[in-house]
Amino acid sequence: MHHRNAPLSVEGRRRLVERCENRPIAHVAAEMGISRACASKWVNRYRRCGDLGLHDRSSAPHRQPTATGADVVARIEELRRTRKWSAARIAFELVGQGTPIGRRTVSRLPTVRMVRPAPAACRSVLVVAEAGEKVVLVVQVVLDAVRTRPRPTRRRRLPIDGPVPEPLWLTQPARSW
Repeated sequence: MHHRNAPLSVEGRRRLVERCENRPIAHVAAEMGISRACASKWVNRYRRCGDLGLHDRSSAPHRQPTATGADVVARIEELRRTRKWSAARIAFELVGQGTPIGRRTVSRLPTVRMVRPAPAACRSVLVVAEAGEKVVLVVQVVLDAVRTRPRPTRRRRLPIDGPVPEPLWLTQPARSW
């Protein structure tokens, strides 16, 4: 699969390489509407790697020396699952144990896979409400569910008891400019 702005697909790159076998790269590049440098890149990749060289490479880095170690990630996952601690608490505990890590790093590490319980450990119960001989309601309740997305913020909560507050535009007088 080529990216959206690529001038040539994999099949177009293959045609480019075939044409360049007996003609100059600059001439083939001009008739295909690409630069000579781009055509040279694909021809050289084909010569080095064969057909695999005509595919797009991953843009992910080959190595990441500052990445968090697998043992630390496993420890964070364990604390999230067993203790249900926040990122700040986990970072505090790990720093106390001698692992230099920040709260933001901890909060970015756990993915959905890490936070959700394993499917075998997930238990559910059917709750059935009956009225006489009729079944009124059947609900499946998941017991080991963990919320994977943050709750929405800035929700206006109404008081349970007492009157509902009026909107501000009704209670405040209009301004005169």
